[in-house]
Amino acid sequence: MIKRSSTKKERDSQAALVCGEAFQRLAEEFIPRIGAIKEDPSQAMSNELGDLVACATNIGFAIELYLKALLTQLDLIVPQVHDLRVLYDLIPQPVRAIIEDVY
Repeated sequence: MIKRSSTKKERDSQAALVCGEAFQRLAEEFIPRIGAIKEDPSQAMSNELGDLVACATNIGFAIELYLKALLTQLDLIVPQVHDLRVLYDLIPQPVRAIIEDVY
């Protein structure tokens, strides 16, 4: 997102999509290995568990950027929040219905 002045920000949906795809791509490398992680509360946190946390964080960042890009493309206000529910609820119902049918 490019900052044009102290009072107005221009949103670049293409940049948000590219960044979202990068976060998603990094997470996707780990997703197939999630099922193999063994939980053992008596052990210190394993590297695999750390990878899982990083994967979930990257997926969250990707979703946030995708939602903000979509809001921008729909010419809607993009609030400066990180709450995925708030962002998703701002998308018009007909568009949400398409998303939910596809995903």
